[in-house]
Amino acid sequence: MEKKNPDAKKGCSKHKGFVTGFKAHVACDADSGLPVLVRLTTGNRHDSPLLPN
Repeated sequence: MEKKNPDAKKGCSKHKGFVTGFKAHVACDADSGLPVLVRLTTGNRHDSPLLPN
């Protein structure tokens, strides 16, 4: 039986089409390639507000 998370939201991916769930936004160190920041957002949140200016 699949459990559904009530916090998951519907979003659209150009690769996967419509999806329900969450997205991981990962910033990595340019030299080492190791992640330095990870943010989880709902699937309907646009990526651009999380990008640095």
